Amino acid sequence: MLSVDAAGAQLAQHISNRLFDAHRGVFVAHDAHPVWVRLAAKPGDVIAFGNDSFSGDERAKREVAALLSWAEKNDLQPIHFGADPDAGYSWAAVLRPAERRTSILTESGRELLRRQAVDQLWRAFVGDASEAQGDPIGFRALQQAIAEAAMTREFKAG
Repeated sequence: MLSVDAAGAQLAQHISNRLFDAHRGVFVAHDAHPVWVRLAAKPGDVIAFGNDSFSGDERAKREVAALLSWAEKNDLQPIHFGADPDAGYSWAAVLRPAERRTSILTESGRELLRRQAVDQLWRAFVGDASEAQGDPIGFRALQQAIAEAAMTREFKAG
């Protein structure tokens, strides 16, 4: 597990305050993001987060471990990590593509990385269970739609 740093904790606090209705999500940082994103990440960094009881739920810790394993396999370096200092409920990780990948990553390549990271978070949280085992696929689709809407709303607001 990563050690917590101040930039990661501050990012997790902002995510808790601004994106709390998103259980988990991933976005790629860019210049148009609000200042609270740009303080922790450079354009092209992958930011993953969860509002899922990091301090108290082993599934949230499993998410972060799966994310870090995936990041290593995909040449993404963990730059910042933290949990919100108030309750430790929300967490955030900033992952930076290796320099050799940064120049070749296109918009669609960054979107693919984002989608793969989201998939890693969900697989770690709910497992690879089938719909017959409690309909996690329907739950996941609904929660992903909520997360996408929350991020769109926040980032369009500036």
